[in-house]
Amino acid sequence: IYLPLGVVLVANFYTAFTKDTSLFATIFSLFGMMWWVFAVSWVFPLQSRFENTLWGTFKNSLLFPLGYFPRTLGMAVLNALPWALLIEPVYFSMGGPIWLFLYFALAAHLNLKLLGKPFDHFFAQAAVDEYNEKKQLEE
Repeated sequence: IYLPLGVVLVANFYTAFTKDTSLFATIFSLFGMMWWVFAVSWVFPLQSRFENTLWGTFKNSLLFPLGYFPRTLGMAVLNALPWALLIEPVYFSMGGPIWLFLYFALAAHLNLKLLGKPFDHFFAQAAVDEYNEKKQLEE
């Protein structure tokens, strides 16, 4: 779902900045692209941690960025950094080796740190529910 949407948004983003379009279309395109990056930053951690339907995961990946906006912004910057290197070949030649050898592990580690607090809330509640369920079974 996110890949075709991303292709459409990138095409729209490219068209908005290369053609003579209105300011509204350009802002709408930029906002759509940013929200796509925010949602993609959340969809894979949500999918790996929680059992949900496809549409439930899609909905949560669109809502979590609202609830945890500062963390989402940090995750989006981390996840979009390699793409920013591709804009200018000089930056890619300087940052490319670091990106290949260090970026993936470092970005995963920092994303995990940013996701800790939002997910801890859900796991703490699940542990309490599990404890109460065991206690009721013992009685």
